[in-house]
Amino acid sequence: MSTENQDTRRLTDVLRDSPATASPTPVPQRRKRRKKNLLRRVRPMVLVYPLGLLVIAGVALAVLASLAVSDMRRAEADLDTVLNSVQDKPATDLTLEDYTQIRDALAALHQSLGQVQQRTLPVQWVDFVNANLQTQFALLQVAIHATEGTLDFLAGLEPTIALLEKGGIASPREGEAMPAGSFQGEALGQRSAELLRAGRGRFLTAQASLDQAQTLLAGLELSDVSPEVLLEVETLQQYVTDMALYNALALEAPQTLNLVMGLEAEQAYLVLSQNNDELRPSGGYISTWGWFTVRNGRVRDYAYFPTTLETPDMPDPALGADLDLPTWWFEYEIPVTAAWDGSWHADFPETARLAAWYYNNGRNPHTPIQNVMSIDLTALQYILNGLGEVYVAAYDRFVTPENFRQVIYEIRAEPGDDSAHKDFLAALFTEMMAAWQAADLGQRNAINRGILQALQEKHLMLYYADEDAQAAIAALGWDGRQTPGIRHDYLMVADANIGSKSSSSVRRQITYDVMIDTDQQVESRLSLNYNFPATVAEQDPAVHPAHYGNLRDYFTLLQVLPRLRQRWKQRLTS
Repeated sequence: MSTENQDTRRLTDVLRDSPATASPTPVPQRRKRRKKNLLRRVRPMVLVYPLGLLVIAGVALAVLASLAVSDMRRAEADLDTVLNSVQDKPATDLTLEDYTQIRDALAALHQSLGQVQQRTLPVQWVDFVNANLQTQFALLQVAIHATEGTLDFLAGLEPTIALLEKGGIASPREGEAMPAGSFQGEALGQRSAELLRAGRGRFLTAQASLDQAQTLLAGLELSDVSPEVLLEVETLQQYVTDMALYNALALEAPQTLNLVMGLEAEQAYLVLSQNNDELRPSGGYISTWGWFTVRNGRVRDYAYFPTTLETPDMPDPALGADLDLPTWWFEYEIPVTAAWDGSWHADFPETARLAAWYYNNGRNPHTPIQNVMSIDLTALQYILNGLGEVYVAAYDRFVTPENFRQVIYEIRAEPGDDSAHKDFLAALFTEMMAAWQAADLGQRNAINRGILQALQEKHLMLYYADEDAQAAIAALGWDGRQTPGIRHDYLMVADANIGSKSSSSVRRQITYDVMIDTDQQVESRLSLNYNFPATVAEQDPAVHPAHYGNLRDYFTLLQVLPRLRQRWKQRLTS
């Protein structure tokens, strides 16, 4: 006999034998038997009915919750679809319509989260029996606060995004030239700052919602939570942290724009130009350099030069003793020059600080300079895409995006001064700046798209000594910095081509495998494969005996930069 039947039988026996159920007076036998039969039917039903109602109610609530969760999953899928479609677009092609689609999909998800919360309220009292349930109900509330904060953040940004899509206020008609020496940036920068100030109320509301989400996350007890739920917690925690950062940057954006665009005072920028046919990102030899000043979003003055022992003016050579040069790096006859044209860092903020230190300790214009920009040949080519062509009068040459590198290397190969190509680049930069300021609206928008592409691809990087401005640039991914890889994996591979200019013809393949064992220990493996195909090199103007002499082979100084505290074992094969 089953335990359940035994328990039921014992219960009916107790009910039958209880004094409370015994009849005090004799009754006819037939009537007594009927009454006993009735009691046997009714009394178990008194227990079964409430249990049945609870089961039915539980099923109904589960169905309602399931329907609500199903709606939420559909809303999540819709948001993913929108985000994926936006991510597939180049950032330069994003529009206000894309922004609106993201906002609407997020609003639908927020509504679904609220419905899930309402439909699960009757069963949330049981969360104490299960740590996973308790945590997931808390995460539901966190997600509601997080989406509320994000919606307020987007609402605060919307007017500025609309302005940027239109290209600013009082823009000239398509094809109409801008006034000489004038930049659309003046009105655009000032109006953007005004609109961001107007959105401050929404940003503060967003901050309150995100603070509530962070408070709930900080109060979670996670000791008995499953790994799957713990991953949900960490994912949501990272999202809330990121959104809080972006919202804080939006609150500081008007002040940042004032600095970056020189809306309140003139700002000077130091320009470091690198040849990415030979260099790793952010470090190495600075072949040409320049400076420009900005006031009210307009470039007021600029100059550009080749790097020599005279330009820029060198600091006191004795200051070279302050530099902590690594033992594996080059040795310099004048060690202080390592701060300018030989940075060993693959981290651009470090390179920028060294270069600014070198420049500011010499007798150079606009010192002390606090802002640094790095640009390579690819970024210049993207800007040329917007300009179309530039005439360099001093060399009687037309330069286009198609012949840009060819012209540089032709001049480099000419007999005579070894720095002739650097002088040409300085002249080209000057002509490009002049053409940029005289460009019509269509050209200007194309140039802006090229600059944005260069920033995203790290062909153009920015550094500001001002912490708030630098934080904004870092959040946008335009600072070229290394990251410690806390709470996520991280890998940076940087090459510096030694002796030739063939990097554009080298095909590099990176494979990074991660293996997780049963003890949750992680082992990673990095494989690098270099290929230098003749079919590609023969079409590359940089791969020519005039540029590498006897160094025909590809030599590289390789830096592998993993996450903080990661241990590496090395094996090299050729």
